[in-house]
Amino acid sequence: MKARFLSNAEIERIFLYLSAEDKLLFGIARATGLRIGDVAKIRKKELRRLAPDLCEISYVAEKTGKLGRAEIGGDLAVELLAAAKGKRGFVFASRRHSKSGHVTRQALWARFKKAAEIAGVPLDGCSPHGLRKAFAVALRHEKGLKAAQEALQHTNSAVTAIYAYADAYEGCDPDAPITWAQIGMVVDLVVQQLREKKSP
Repeated sequence: MKARFLSNAEIERIFLYLSAEDKLLFGIARATGLRIGDVAKIRKKELRRLAPDLCEISYVAEKTGKLGRAEIGGDLAVELLAAAKGKRGFVFASRRHSKSGHVTRQALWARFKKAAEIAGVPLDGCSPHGLRKAFAVALRHEKGLKAAQEALQHTNSAVTAIYAYADAYEGCDPDAPITWAQIGMVVDLVVQQLREKKSP
């Protein structure tokens, strides 16, 4: 199933029906763009407090093997640091005994889908991966395509565009006139690809 872009309104409605722990876990995915499987595997030793309301997560992306760091601030950072207190291993331990020791992507997907169903959010394409698209769209609006590409650890900006411009093209009628947002997507993508070709 292809994950679709989730609007802020949809995300807020879904979050109303999540447990406190799941709200924290999915909130981290929304704030950092990390894949939900990588959030599930955060260990206490991978957290570093930078300030009372700021922390850094060190991680290895499960899908690509790339090393990364993500900062979280505000109440979310305070909650994450509090959740890690007294734990030696995974911050988000499995509720049942499992081989992994941490909550699984499958369990999280089911909880997210259930909350979306209760919230009345359309279920077609609705999954935790939609939070990664929402993050990319928000970051692109704030700092541009390059920033989104770096945060998502994409090698190719064309892949990033699928995420960062999801608000401009997903769900659009293919016969409808092209929008300025779609024109902007093409221009940004061409500029970024030219930069990539120039860099050594």
